[in-house]
Amino acid sequence: MPDGRPQRILLYGCPHSPYAARVSLALEEAKADYQRFFFDLDERPEWYVEKINPNGKVPALVYGGPESPPNSPSLSSTVLTESAILLEFIADLYPASNLLPTNPLQRAHARAFIAALDDKYRDALLPLLTGADGGAAALALLAELQARLPPAGYVLGEHWSIADAAFVPLVVALQVAARTGRGAYRDIDGGKMLEALEEPRFERLREYLALNKARPSWKEIVAQNWVKRFRAPPPFGPAK
Repeated sequence: MPDGRPQRILLYGCPHSPYAARVSLALEEAKADYQRFFFDLDERPEWYVEKINPNGKVPALVYGGPESPPNSPSLSSTVLTESAILLEFIADLYPASNLLPTNPLQRAHARAFIAALDDKYRDALLPLLTGADGGAAALALLAELQARLPPAGYVLGEHWSIADAAFVPLVVALQVAARTGRGAYRDIDGGKMLEALEEPRFERLREYLALNKARPSWKEIVAQNWVKRFRAPPPFGPAK
């Protein structure tokens, strides 16, 4: 970090990836100066697998090095992958943003929340996308994570953190799938899941989402650059 300032940041992702959205949220909350290069995973460039992430997944982040085209990052830059790792990297890069508190117990709580979410999310999402269970597994996971929330505020209480960055896009992804009926290679009926989310048992989750929707980062990333661009990826360029 020359002069103590973060170096160049380029985020790779796709417009409907909740994992890319969680990293974008953290960057917005940190007020980072960064760029995006998004593409549809069905049209993933060959160079992305060759030069950025061999497993082809998003997100990925290139840090440092001189200005260079997205398909040819500088050899002096560093490529980082895995959204949970990227969230912690951003928190460390921008300590003043308080994305990860200094209190060891709160840091452990944030990491435990993300680990519980990531450990079970895919197993909860797949039955919904294939129309196998009407969203039952997803509802069970949301109920479990809701129980981990404090009575008010964000995952850690008063202050927004990387745990919220990790959680919010994945909840919205479940809602988008249920609301649009767009599953994995087939249409699905998410009506029962949407009805369940309006029941009194999910009141705390609804309050939590409303609190996040009031934040500028939600409007910039979730409302504009993700859900509204679910079909059309944004072009490469400055993120702000």
